[in-house]
Amino acid sequence: MPAVLIAILRWFIGFSIAKVVMSLAVGIVSYTIIQYFFDKYINLALGQISLMGDVAALMAIAQLDHAISVVFGALSIKGFMIATKIAVGARG
Repeated sequence: MPAVLIAILRWFIGFSIAKVVMSLAVGIVSYTIIQYFFDKYINLALGQISLMGDVAALMAIAQLDHAISVVFGALSIKGFMIATKIAVGARG
């Protein structure tokens, strides 16, 4: 009887570890992809803003580029959390 319990416990632990590793891998890959595209579009937007002259100077004084980075960082973290939930199979 103990041999059966040990076999079941080994299977359960192996399955749990595989599930955790898989969900982390999906989360990291999705975060990397999201971050790549956000960085690309942030750099494009900042490049266009720099062509505006005086408006760009006012935006720099107001630190609008930092605000945009914070918002996009929050969006990328939210995307990472959603992708990880989907990988784990959590509801809600």
